[in-house]
Amino acid sequence: MSGYWEFPGGKVEAGESLPAALRRELWEEIGVQATVGRELAVTRYAYPKFSVELHLFQCRLMEGEPVPKQVAEIRWVPVAALPQYQFPAANAALLAALGLA
Repeated sequence: MSGYWEFPGGKVEAGESLPAALRRELWEEIGVQATVGRELAVTRYAYPKFSVELHLFQCRLMEGEPVPKQVAEIRWVPVAALPQYQFPAANAALLAALGLA
């Protein structure tokens, strides 16, 4: 979904827990190590050609400075600033869970 912002994350590999997948994706995408806390929201969304299931977790940065390793650009912004960015439609429920709807 070119031109849209998204939260870090990605597909869960076989035998991998959601928190383990998120830790791996954070390392692969932006080069940081984080602890994964509680799950804040889950949403399922059907686009015309595919469906996604998104899980939003609370995380704490433990080591590293975010750098764009597998993405074009990254930004570290306050939660309140997220509505200024264009996210895919599937992310609307996650933004609402953060009190931004």
